[in-house]
Parts: sequence; C-alpha cells; structure tokens
Amino acid sequence: MFTEKILLSGKDIDFDTRLSLETAVRDVGDEEILSQWERFTNSKTREEATAEAKYLLEILIKKTSY
Repeated sequence: MFTEKILLSGKDIDFDTRLSLETAVRDVGDEEILSQWERFTNSKTREEATAEAKYLLEILIKKTSY
C-alpha cells in the first residue's frame, strides 16, 4: 500500500489516501513504524519527506521479511 500510494503514485497524496494509510499504519500496532510514519508525515520539505519515506520503507521491509 505504501509503495503503490506514495512511492509509485507520482502525484501529491490527497486527504483520503493519507487517512487510509494512517489508519493502516496504526492498525499494524508497531510503535517503530508509527513513529517513522509520523516523521514522514511531519516533514517540512520534499527532500526531508523523501529521506523519511526511505527510512519508513526500510523498516517495513525489515519487519515483513522475517
């Protein structure tokens, strides 16, 4: 979902998509993922958002590859 809606979308994220993603992140129940999601969504610049998205993706990959 993160990859499809954020990384591959090529456009700004609308409110409904963001809400859907936030709900999915909260439903996972993992504090590390939620914390990184919040750093990503609180980014002030495109560059910062890109870096935080990479960290979030790294966490998601590590946690789902076990």
